[in-house]
Amino acid sequence: TGGMVAAARWHVYARERSEAEVDEAARAPELVPEVNAEFVRAHTESVAAVRKEVMGGKPHYLLGQLATFPMHERRGAASLLVRHGCELADKAGLPCFLEASYQGRPLYERHGFETVKEVPFDCTPFG
Repeated sequence: TGGMVAAARWHVYARERSEAEVDEAARAPELVPEVNAEFVRAHTESVAAVRKEVMGGKPHYLLGQLATFPMHERRGAASLLVRHGCELADKAGLPCFLEASYQGRPLYERHGFETVKEVPFDCTPFG
């Protein structure tokens, strides 16, 4: 129908980065209109320190956003997008990193991701 089913935003950091570059990359991303911008900005700030602690300036692939429209959930679109990014990272010889919600965690675990650190985040104020 030409409508969007799912979307992913992978960031590729192919070389070592300075602390200033890491800080710049941790800013909230440009968002698609359908996303709750206040939530994304607050969440981005809450995990930026952990991202810096775990990956720092090391080269890696980062899954910055993954979303599936509710009417298309559980049809495999998100898995295709995760698999595609992981395959590109494997070809480049780089590790992948992401932050996951409890809802999304099983998807990522099916693709081999492991929990490094849990960061509590209260979603209540954002609906």
